[in-house]
Amino acid sequence: SSLVTGVTKFDDIRDIKSRAGKSYEEIFKEKGYSDNPRKIDNIIDYIELHIEQARVLEDEELEIGIVNVITGVSSITGEIIGIAEHAGATPMNLRSDSLAAVAEIILAVEEVGTNETATSVGTVGFIENKPNAMNVVPGYTKFSVDTRDVENNSMASSMRKIQERILEICNRREVETVLTPPMVSYAVNLSERMIQEFEQIAKRDGYKYKLMASGAGHDCNNMAKFWDSILIFVPCKEGVSHNPNEFVTVEEIAKGAELIIKYLIEKNS
Repeated sequence: SSLVTGVTKFDDIRDIKSRAGKSYEEIFKEKGYSDNPRKIDNIIDYIELHIEQARVLEDEELEIGIVNVITGVSSITGEIIGIAEHAGATPMNLRSDSLAAVAEIILAVEEVGTNETATSVGTVGFIENKPNAMNVVPGYTKFSVDTRDVENNSMASSMRKIQERILEICNRREVETVLTPPMVSYAVNLSERMIQEFEQIAKRDGYKYKLMASGAGHDCNNMAKFWDSILIFVPCKEGVSHNPNEFVTVEEIAKGAELIIKYLIEKNS
């Protein structure tokens, strides 16, 4: 969606590589994708139906989530350089353990994500550790940090605090650190008009619903920059997504589709 709306230019991502070492350009060629797709236009309203990817709706026994804001994301990658030494021969007080530093960083990210605001989150979701051997003190550890919030200012504040904590931890532990600049996708408010119209239908027809934020990014992020857009959630089993156990019933999907059809009928009547 970022390409077909023009939010992203392919030249800006062409050389970015996956963990497997393949660039976007190589992947697009392998799959036969165009690196210059026709720009989408003539949109009146954009409507996206998606599983929630969390368990709020399921826990509250609700059928529908009407999304009013999509959270912003700020992410960095860090590299910690210590000294790889023998695990038995190196005394504890003489170690420069890169993984121990990252372990402390993970807890710092968790603390900031918990305490910044009621809607902030922080995650270290990726670690690469070297030499990754049982009898060697780690000398190099790469990691990611993902911070999110529905308020852009608090998201930026979270990232600043995390960066400060990383530097403090690494200075105290006497290991080197290299941090990438934050990659930022700002929070997006969805169409107030469409939210009100969907909510009117949901109230009138007795749907069990709530207004809510989306903690995950969606195509709606990019579409909402140009057109009135809305995101409708249906529950998924135990909130599981991006996992082979991801599951949603046909009946749950049908509830979301039914609500959208009612909206379209009213818009065209």
